[in-house]
Amino acid sequence: MGEAGKDELVDRFKTYEIGAEDLQYLGEAELARTIVELGYRSSGTLSRDRFFQAKAELEAARNINKQESPTEGKETGEDRKKEDPMVTALKYRFPINLSGSMHSLLYASAVRKSGDEVSGFIDLASRVRQESFLPYLTGQRRLRPKPGDLTYANISRRKSKLCSSGIWKVCVGESVEFEHRDTGITISTAGILAGERQGWTEVETGDSTQKLLCFDLEVSPANAPNG
Repeated sequence: MGEAGKDELVDRFKTYEIGAEDLQYLGEAELARTIVELGYRSSGTLSRDRFFQAKAELEAARNINKQESPTEGKETGEDRKKEDPMVTALKYRFPINLSGSMHSLLYASAVRKSGDEVSGFIDLASRVRQESFLPYLTGQRRLRPKPGDLTYANISRRKSKLCSSGIWKVCVGESVEFEHRDTGITISTAGILAGERQGWTEVETGDSTQKLLCFDLEVSPANAPNG
């Protein structure tokens, strides 16, 4: 497809209208709708580069699914309702954290295949800008804390690390706290680790080895990051 053709396709796609000619390049309408659903729009304008990057990544994810699932093409409406709760939680928060209208903190813990237990607090608004989230949003990978997040602990190996971000400052006192740089709001980890979850939403993962809790801070447009 030529450069002019790409620009024309993106312009049509901004209005959510997907015609026969679009399908020639998009593969199928579901793929295009998924790109919109996952938030590859900013203030009503679809980024040309992000659109085609997302398209390529989603197509790759779909190819993986076809190789792993012998029932490809037989999914029912009931099957779609059984979407992984962690994927559903991320799909909701991804676009609004990417746009900067919300700054979410996530507490995640998981047991790796190696048997190591890891846990930590994640600055979602920063993570979505640092890496491709499509593997998490399509269920190809599980979102887990890693070194470089606000906190990271490998409990099995007794290793831990703290790291402030451009949005949250990590403060250490009697407990670890996160200070929101723009508003000064402080979130303590003491309560959540003790089972007190006021202001936090727990995602029912249905898996005893996976835990996810979310704290969502709405941000005014003036505090939203650019880019």
